[in-house]
Amino acid sequence: MSHFFRFRCWGSGVLAVFAASFAAAGEEGPEILPLSEVEPGMRGEWKTVVSGTEIESFPLEVVGVGENFIGPKRSLIICKALDEQSLVTGPVSGMSGSPVFIDGKLVGAYAYGFRWAKEQALIGVTPVEDMLEVWDWAEAGERDATARRRGERGGFRPTLAERIPREEIAAGTWRASADAEPPSNDRLREGIQPLPTPLFVSGISPAVLAEFESRFRRRGIELQSAPMGKGAEHMDADLQPGSAVAGVLMSGDFSFAATGTVTHRMGDRILAFGHSFFGDGEVDIPMAPAEVMTVVQSVVSSFKLSNPGPVIGSIHQDRQSGIAGTLGRNAPVTAMEIRVHGRPGNPEVYRGDLFEDEFMSPLISAMALMEALLQAKPAGGEKTMFVESRWDIEGEESIVLKDAAAGASAPLILAFDHLFLYDRLLANPFTFPRVKSVTVDVTPKTELRLSRLESVQLDRTRFRGGDELEVLLRLRNYRGEETVERVRVPIPEKTRNGNFTLFVGDARAARSVSPERRATPQTFSQLLDRMRDHYSHREITIKVLEEAPGLAVEGQFLSDVLPSVGALYGSQGVETGSSRTNMRTLWEDRLTLDGEFRGSYRRTLSLER
Repeated sequence: MSHFFRFRCWGSGVLAVFAASFAAAGEEGPEILPLSEVEPGMRGEWKTVVSGTEIESFPLEVVGVGENFIGPKRSLIICKALDEQSLVTGPVSGMSGSPVFIDGKLVGAYAYGFRWAKEQALIGVTPVEDMLEVWDWAEAGERDATARRRGERGGFRPTLAERIPREEIAAGTWRASADAEPPSNDRLREGIQPLPTPLFVSGISPAVLAEFESRFRRRGIELQSAPMGKGAEHMDADLQPGSAVAGVLMSGDFSFAATGTVTHRMGDRILAFGHSFFGDGEVDIPMAPAEVMTVVQSVVSSFKLSNPGPVIGSIHQDRQSGIAGTLGRNAPVTAMEIRVHGRPGNPEVYRGDLFEDEFMSPLISAMALMEALLQAKPAGGEKTMFVESRWDIEGEESIVLKDAAAGASAPLILAFDHLFLYDRLLANPFTFPRVKSVTVDVTPKTELRLSRLESVQLDRTRFRGGDELEVLLRLRNYRGEETVERVRVPIPEKTRNGNFTLFVGDARAARSVSPERRATPQTFSQLLDRMRDHYSHREITIKVLEEAPGLAVEGQFLSDVLPSVGALYGSQGVETGSSRTNMRTLWEDRLTLDGEFRGSYRRTLSLER
């Protein structure tokens, strides 16, 4: 016999541990067939839902056991499905976790499949012994749903926002699909794989999906648009082995959910999937029963089309061999509300409950916002969108920001700025904040309210330290009309080299001359203050800058830094959240316009001696 089909031996001591765990739970679980007793030719069945909520059985036959197949000491039971339907559909996304029984004994979960097999339906079964270890993880770290917010977080992670090409978005030249590569032939020839758990999305248009799906794909998550209805409130919530179960990332007017199958239940605890969901370890994902509308047959990948029902518990462990959830456990969610004003009658309101996750919550909320902005955009030509966003954070003063963008790229610009801020908030190393709600008020305007900087005029040509400089900003709107803004700017008493720089610019340009803002904040409060001081596209920023080589580190600007210190902060392997700078801000002011502002000006001036 090939080494591929060797059997891993399990001692009687392991079974005794399982029996003890069942007894401790105070529940009578199904008898387990250990991996050591599984042999080729054995016949059994797996149970799952293919329509509605009724659990059905399907026959299979064991082909063999792949030892160390999905990792060291992680075997996989290889079986072939014997029903004709499986020959047509192949492996089905959503079957993951379907319990497999031989002689009435639980063997494991249908969780893998050969996606390109021809005229046969080979499936992989995760041994139940491996899945039971997920409960060990849960019991070892059992705690309330918000306890994970406490303690050290290990430093800032690189944020999604730092990779947003703002200049390309503003210019309308960015295409999200550019970083999405087609599958290679090697990828298509791959053998057995975990059954995909696509993230089904409804309420989001293909245009929005196209802008964001590559960011999910980098984490191994496939977005799939699907017509999901609201699950019936009376849906059977009595999850049993074979029942469809959903992890609900957002519910309401926008729906993001992934459906799998329950493998095993002990009291109010369940095991499901037979492989990881996102592989995040300890999680808090709302859990719901699901009803299956139909199985969609596809050459690439067949899948169950499902409706999630009302939330009845929480998925709190996401491990290699499966997920664990508890009925009646609450997962914290963020209430998101988007109100679109400007139409006759009451505002159009979109609502949803968003699960809390530092990677995906910003992405999902930005998708919901962009969709609402596209729905609000007036028909015919380029228009202007105004937004006012409010983040309510437990124990902190609310963050309220106002912004605007004009033109065809306005929804994308505003959605990605929302992503930038939300991602910054959750990526911090101090705490995982309890974001109670996010509210966005959207006001579309039929005019293209866009002003550009035409010229900058100064009231003098000689500059004395301590005087005031009057600056005239000439703006031109989209109609060609000119307006003038007057600003009084203090001239610095002195500078390092006798020169100073006058800067006038939009939000994008202001960020580029503020390197100190890229330094790591020292506290969570400092991070929140920086968010509140976010540059808006509605603002004209005026700065007086001084040439001053130094370091921006831990939220502070350090000038006259010794070369040895600068070399230390700039060396590889030293994580300080610092950045080298050659300018520092001596004075700053902002003017707010009724629309978007674009343009920049920069001129170096000399102080009189």
